[in-house]
Amino acid sequence: MLILGYKNVDTCSENVDTGFIELLMTWLIHTDISDCLTVRRTRVILENVDYVFIPCSVNNQWFVVVVNFIAKKFDILNSEPACTTGQYIENVIYKIQRLFILAFWHSEKFNIREFETNYIDVPKQNFRHDLGIFYIQFMHTYDGTSVQKFGNVDLSALRTKLLFQLLSFKSNKFYSKFIDLLTSP
Repeated sequence: MLILGYKNVDTCSENVDTGFIELLMTWLIHTDISDCLTVRRTRVILENVDYVFIPCSVNNQWFVVVVNFIAKKFDILNSEPACTTGQYIENVIYKIQRLFILAFWHSEKFNIREFETNYIDVPKQNFRHDLGIFYIQFMHTYDGTSVQKFGNVDLSALRTKLLFQLLSFKSNKFYSKFIDLLTSP
């Protein structure tokens, strides 16, 4: 899954409602790799993208590789020590570079081969079942240099907020039922 993040929503196409576009894996499973991320397929112009979030799981350990086009670097959001995931992260970055070179060979704005790798200090969860909410919060609060500090005491409020956002999202097929429940006496 790739999630493209925009700092300035005004530069995005009309298809961007909240500043994020999710590219589903079915779009990426394609025989012509150089075509999978083209404007025709994604409706996204790479030069208008600030960040690409790539959540990865290796042996039930999650990390997020952020392609930071503003600072021209790869930022790693990883609550585990780098020594346990370092080789996987390097492999993911290499594959991202290859994919972008194939898909965006005409881009003159940047050379993704020259991007450096930077590990961002992120909060650590106490329990493995809290990983999802932590990593969602990492991606949500990432500002190009850091993530918002939060801890295990904030989890209940974060879960409540996320649940409300999911239920009240207009593309949710249960949106109208949710609104009816909220407005009924």
